[in-house]
Amino acid sequence: MILARIGRTALIVATALLADCADPRPTELVPSATPCGGSIVCWVAVTPATATLRAGDTLRVVAVTGPSATLPVHWAWTSSDTVRVRVDSTGLVRAVGTPTPGTAVCATMRENAGLKGCMTIVVQAR
Repeated sequence: MILARIGRTALIVATALLADCADPRPTELVPSATPCGGSIVCWVAVTPATATLRAGDTLRVVAVTGPSATLPVHWAWTSSDTVRVRVDSTGLVRAVGTPTPGTAVCATMRENAGLKGCMTIVVQAR
């Protein structure tokens, strides 16, 4: 009986924690107001959320966590279309190809591959 009660309590707590972390891209980045508290990282966002570049232009994008990570975070950067938009290991984005309505540039947390944030790059003609 006691073990069943402990199991149900653990399930309720785990469900509540997962529900708090359900939204990977909050509308406001306010780490002190995040529902997770402590050092749990609930979401990753890339800023700016969107940008427009012309071929040859570069832009530095930044990944942020919520709440703010207490330990150093390492990022794996990717582009959904490397023919048109490239991103290096530091978050430096370069528009290299023909115009595109939108290419996703994403940062995945190396410490937890399940946490990823993305932004959109639009490439315009020169």
